[in-house]
Amino acid sequence: MGLRDRFLRPKITFTDATLDQLLTEVGVRGGFSACLLATGDGLAIASLPSELDAEAASAMLALVHESVQRAQVRLDLPGVDEVTALFRNGVRLVCRYFDAADSAFILAVMLPSGREYRFVMDDAITRITRVLETAPAPAVPALAIA
Repeated sequence: MGLRDRFLRPKITFTDATLDQLLTEVGVRGGFSACLLATGDGLAIASLPSELDAEAASAMLALVHESVQRAQVRLDLPGVDEVTALFRNGVRLVCRYFDAADSAFILAVMLPSGREYRFVMDDAITRITRVLETAPAPAVPALAIA
């Protein structure tokens, strides 16, 4: 089982909350129209709303991540904490990068321009990190030797 399988299990719990439930709470508290938790390379783990096109969002996150990495290398910049895009329709996309359980993750949210988001995202990242770091490692099946 790989990293994806470890974090895609349906019953990762922390104070009776799954990652989807945490994202729902974060979305309500922050007034976010969408939230996506993904691995550092853009693979979706949880999303709000659940009907969010996670495949398209993951592809977009992968492109953002690739662009950031290119800029880091070419401009000799340190690691990135946040990337924000403001669209002409007034929607803001915020991608926050963080590490948990020895892996990189991205929390992306969409919200109206001008709305505060930092406190809610900071709290969400703290809570998500606790969930990911307390999740039990998957059992590795024994190999049959003939």
